[in-house]
Amino acid sequence: MKRTVLIILFISLFNQTVKAQEVLTEAQAIKIALTKNPDFQVILKEAGLAHADLKQAGILENPIVAGDFAFYNLKNSFHPSVAIQKNITDLILRGLKVKVAKDKLDQTRSEIEFAIANLIFELRVHYYNFVAAKQNYDLYQKIVLAAEIESEFAIEQRKVGNINDKDFTRHQIDLTHVKKELAEVEKDYKLAKTELIRVLGLNNEDFNYDENLSLGDLPAKEIQESELENLALTNRADILAQKQELKALEKSVRLAKLSSIPPIHIGAEFHSEPDGTAWAPIIQTELPIFNRNQGQRQKNTVLLEQSQSKLAAKFLDIK
Repeated sequence: MKRTVLIILFISLFNQTVKAQEVLTEAQAIKIALTKNPDFQVILKEAGLAHADLKQAGILENPIVAGDFAFYNLKNSFHPSVAIQKNITDLILRGLKVKVAKDKLDQTRSEIEFAIANLIFELRVHYYNFVAAKQNYDLYQKIVLAAEIESEFAIEQRKVGNINDKDFTRHQIDLTHVKKELAEVEKDYKLAKTELIRVLGLNNEDFNYDENLSLGDLPAKEIQESELENLALTNRADILAQKQELKALEKSVRLAKLSSIPPIHIGAEFHSEPDGTAWAPIIQTELPIFNRNQGQRQKNTVLLEQSQSKLAAKFLDIK
């Protein structure tokens, strides 16, 4: 009986210690995961990359400046010339480049929204798995405690001859059985806790929260299947992201076709001659004999077709 009393005292002291800890609510767990989960932080950085691409798309190419010196041995003098050129094709394509970059930024934002929804869903699953596992573990601890009390009471009864061998053996077998079940339940509890800590993005030593949590109430109204389908078709962030990707690729196909036009540089060259200064206009371009951006055009077309197939597949998944 002394052992049973000690066990009860230990559990009481443990519960008092736990009550002094902070309770990890579902909302708080979501906040921690959104700020600490390393996989989500990687996805979040994609927004910074997309912003950088948008910024770069709006920046014009630098003009080209060239110069030379002409030496005249007879007159022992030299005369410089300077030329400046600008790629006007870059000016023409700038607006379309910016539109493509904006569509890709919108796509990235939708992908991040989808990642947030996935993270919250995963967190809720592991959060309530942990709550259920902890409650189950606590229940089995009480069952084992009760079995130990019954076992010790049976031992005391046997000493005075108030219990037969069959009932005494049954108490010992029951205790052994519930202890084995407690060991299995403890494994499930520890695994659920490990998974929750992983999704939160914390280390084991950082998880200092009250583990006596509640599963909460069931929703007052169950959403119908048709309503869920309509919500998914209109609000699912991965579909919105796929649509944004499709828009960006449609513009990228146009951009690749226009980029097959070789860059055209226009400018002026200024000469300093012995009899004065002269200038002349400059027009410079490439001869598109070999490279007409064929590979990029084909790649963008295939990516567009691939994106269309992905969007169709997502619609089928919902239905």
